[in-house]
Amino acid sequence: RHADMVEDHIDDDRHAAPCVAMQACAGEVSDSANINPRDITPVTSRSKGDGYLVEVASGYRHYTCTVDEDGDIRGMRNGSI
Repeated sequence: RHADMVEDHIDDDRHAAPCVAMQACAGEVSDSANINPRDITPVTSRSKGDGYLVEVASGYRHYTCTVDEDGDIRGMRNGSI
């Protein structure tokens, strides 16, 4: 299950964002870039205002999402944080 895979990567110091924010970003990237969710890995996250910046990767491609505290995607772009 994709959610379980994401949770496996969030129990370290690289992530400020809650699991729901990382799952939302991985889902948005999967849908937008037509990438299998199993091929998306959380890289890092940090707090930003009232939400989070979340970086995920699939192979050599990196994507950054702006996610609010409720896990709603406010923006997504190619590239690292």
